[in-house]
Amino acid sequence: MTSELSEAIEGLYATFARYSALNMGGHCDTADDSEGNRLGATPLRELTHQDLSLYAFKAMSTWGSVDEYKHFLPRLMELVAQAGRVGDTEVWVVLAKPGYGELRKWPAAERESVERFFLAVWRKLLSAYPTTDEIEYWYDGIAHSVDDLGPYFAELVAARDEPAVRQLADFVAYYVGPLTGNHVNWARLDEAIGHPESPRARALRWVLSDERVEQLRRLFFEARDGEFAARVSAVEEMLSGVLGRWRVVKGG
Repeated sequence: MTSELSEAIEGLYATFARYSALNMGGHCDTADDSEGNRLGATPLRELTHQDLSLYAFKAMSTWGSVDEYKHFLPRLMELVAQAGRVGDTEVWVVLAKPGYGELRKWPAAERESVERFFLAVWRKLLSAYPTTDEIEYWYDGIAHSVDDLGPYFAELVAARDEPAVRQLADFVAYYVGPLTGNHVNWARLDEAIGHPESPRARALRWVLSDERVEQLRRLFFEARDGEFAARVSAVEEMLSGVLGRWRVVKGG
């Protein structure tokens, strides 16, 4: 774990320390309050993946309030940063939960603390390859929680080291790959891109650009490893082809 990420996690513990989940009770599928009460009474840093697996999935939607979730948030984020999931709950679900709890309406200090963590964990993700979960799942969770994705795309633009470039290539391929077939509904693509709040639309608007083509082309020429260079080249050619076809369909 990077020092930036460790500091961001400690910042979460400090920011959300005032919240409690004592007597939280059970989730909607049970009349038994004992498990919720046990979680709320356990020292936060002692809670394990097994303890929080179900809660990470059901938090706020069918188990507990927003304030009770804020009590658990630091530990949930610490566990997902360490393992790429919380128990059986996938990374995108864990990272999307602050957005479900209307993060944008939280006090400024709380929003800033969560966003500081998100950016730190994103940078850590770009420093390693492969990772336990693909970059698009981390992106999807963050994009469901924050309005401004500029800092996250900026980190991808700045990619130079091989792990970061591989993550960039995977990110572009994930969104461009489905557009390479012979039966693409380009009208639906335009509709998807025009949906301003959708994580997919925001990614597509960033990916489908001449800037990404030029970035990948430059990174190909900078690559020293043959297999690595071939991967970057393949993604660049895929993206160039899709952009060309899309422009023909759009009449420009």
